[in-house]
Amino acid sequence: MSKKIITRDQLMEPKLKGLSQIAGIVKRTLGPGGLPILIERVGQSLDGSPLGPKITKDGVSVAEECYSPIKEEDVVIQAIKGICKKTVNTAGDGTTTAMVLGEAIVKEMEEVLKADPSLNPQLVKESIEEASKEVIKALKKMATPVKNSKMIGQVATISANGDETIGEIIAAAFDHVGAEGVVTVDEGTSSQVTLDVVDGYQFGKGVEGRNAFYNDQYQTKFESQDVALIIYDGRLQSFTQLVPGLQLLLGVNPQTGQPTKKMPPVVIMANEFSSEVLQWLLIQKNEGGMVVAPIIGPNVTHVRTGYYDDLAVYSGGTRLGNGSRNLESITEDDIGRIGRVVADKYKTTFYDGQGAEEEILKRVDTLKANKERAESPYDAQVLNDRIASLTSGIAKIGVGGTTEFEIKEK
Repeated sequence: MSKKIITRDQLMEPKLKGLSQIAGIVKRTLGPGGLPILIERVGQSLDGSPLGPKITKDGVSVAEECYSPIKEEDVVIQAIKGICKKTVNTAGDGTTTAMVLGEAIVKEMEEVLKADPSLNPQLVKESIEEASKEVIKALKKMATPVKNSKMIGQVATISANGDETIGEIIAAAFDHVGAEGVVTVDEGTSSQVTLDVVDGYQFGKGVEGRNAFYNDQYQTKFESQDVALIIYDGRLQSFTQLVPGLQLLLGVNPQTGQPTKKMPPVVIMANEFSSEVLQWLLIQKNEGGMVVAPIIGPNVTHVRTGYYDDLAVYSGGTRLGNGSRNLESITEDDIGRIGRVVADKYKTTFYDGQGAEEEILKRVDTLKANKERAESPYDAQVLNDRIASLTSGIAKIGVGGTTEFEIKEK
């Protein structure tokens, strides 16, 4: 791709044009009276039909779609899109306002430089930065702290185009999860906007072998009380790896080989289960009456070990494997305890982990400190999700409507 050098004077016109183009379309979405923008989507849906247009009044989403076939103008547009992304990553909102202010500042700066060509643009820039510091101080003095869920609802209602129902649901979600919690938004299954709160430690992995290990009346899930949890950060290749842990749970007498305790329900968590292990566990369930569920651990990347360590603290157990001791050297203290477990083929939820409260709080403080030093937005989000899981702070909003357009706009 060929490149060319252009002077400041040559860039002046395309700079203002590019700025006006992106700001002109994005600022139409500003505030509770802002207008939604219709955006063409290219491609096909799963059934082969063309993708329908996207409708949104989110400033950064609209900015992301903007471009110009004129290279000089497009360079300016791409630079402004970068500013939008930085704003939303830092503040979570306010991209449209930032663009409106940015457009006004640039235009005013050009007028000042045009009126006095002897001015150094760098000095004008530094003056603007100094003035902005004073503006920020004044805004902080004027700001009203959000102190309760009612005020969150008021802010949310404005963002939702005055829809009080959505505002109330968002307020209820944050009231449940607290400052450290996570609120997720997805398409709902009804025509209404719904709220689903999670009171336990939930993650998006279910029972291996699907319904073979289900134990409810309708064979749709695994559910049990007072569950023992064995965590292994690795692949379970042979059933012999599990024997020492299960013998501990049974209290097998080394002299007689006879169990002294009743086997509790067991959840075995690992990165992967061989077919041999699954078959052996199924035999224990069907012929020995063992209540057991093999479950793949949370996440699938390098961060999974961290999730295992969180679950170990939450349950009062120990993560084995991957730098820690192996399963053959397991002790009773390594086995975690969960008050109640519910798992289907899509997700698992632990309720009432028996880990020491002070250890859980210490773990949360450590995760918060790591979040402050996160090297990327992805790392920060993962840590935030882990904090939310440990503090039971997860809420899911399902957005419904009568048409796809209505759902997308909401």
